[in-house]
Amino acid sequence: MLQELPYEAQEYHFDRDEEKVKTLALIWNPKHDTFEFSVSDPTNNSEWTKRSILSHIARIFDPMCLLGPVIAMAKLFMKTLWLVKRDWDQPLLENEIRNWKKFIFSLKALQGIKVQRFVLIENYKSLELHRFSDASEKAFGAAIYLRCTNSTEQSSMWLLCSKSRIAPIKRISIPRLELCAAVLLSKLVKMMIASLKL
Repeated sequence: MLQELPYEAQEYHFDRDEEKVKTLALIWNPKHDTFEFSVSDPTNNSEWTKRSILSHIARIFDPMCLLGPVIAMAKLFMKTLWLVKRDWDQPLLENEIRNWKKFIFSLKALQGIKVQRFVLIENYKSLELHRFSDASEKAFGAAIYLRCTNSTEQSSMWLLCSKSRIAPIKRISIPRLELCAAVLLSKLVKMMIASLKL
């Protein structure tokens, strides 16, 4: 019966000895059961414009919501282009290009980061979600950590997800931004509880 299924409908079996499995910009290492990030190198771009910058920011793929601070830095740079009213296809100034390239080179550090896929420990007896949110005049964000403890009181803590938002161009107070961060956190918690079936 299974032979009659088309190839596309068949389940893919991963070889545990396979070095790496790439899905979009995320890499899974089945041998160590870790995720790694893949970042494209756009440094050969001949002309940097607001359009090409936005295109590159859109390529930073973060399905697990772990790169919130990195994505926030990219969006902050984009906000500076909005503030100086740069047109979509207008070439960037030298100092803007220099700042953007500095950010791009810092992205290469992401390729060394390995994230455990499995965040529980053996024989765990308790799970705790630790939630944080904060704001500054530039941005606000939220993060959720999972603390897992076993019967011998051994524990581990992992970042489950994070989200960040840039403060609007129209200036608002820090207490209001902190409230925005709390709302963002409540949405993240709701999503995590549904995902983890807690």
